[in-house]
Amino acid sequence: MRQAVAEITEINELGLTLDLLSLKRMIDGIKQYLLLEPVEGKGDLQTSIVAFALGITKQEVVTENNVWSSWNLLKNKKILSLYYPSQQRNRVVDWVRNNGYNTSTYLGQPIVRLEHLYIMIKNAR
Repeated sequence: MRQAVAEITEINELGLTLDLLSLKRMIDGIKQYLLLEPVEGKGDLQTSIVAFALGITKQEVVTENNVWSSWNLLKNKKILSLYYPSQQRNRVVDWVRNNGYNTSTYLGQPIVRLEHLYIMIKNAR
């Protein structure tokens, strides 16, 4: 519980609250309309208890021994990865583009541009 409070405080201080809520809406829309979820155990947000609590990521086991990330380090990374099954990734990208999210590409990979973060949608191989 302490880790969640610390992470929420850090997210708020870094001004990332709206980015996370926008990402949650995107993930929820993809789940609802495409019946797809990000691949479990892959991506930069796997170490976030807040992303887990919001349903952005999934983890099989959550314990006090999990190592949680620093949002300051994640923000400094700028481009965070989110993985979808390879055969479905293009459907996800099309849905994101068609539903008003600001998208572009970086090194040939599709990214979603949020206010402070960029989310690269990658193929899970």
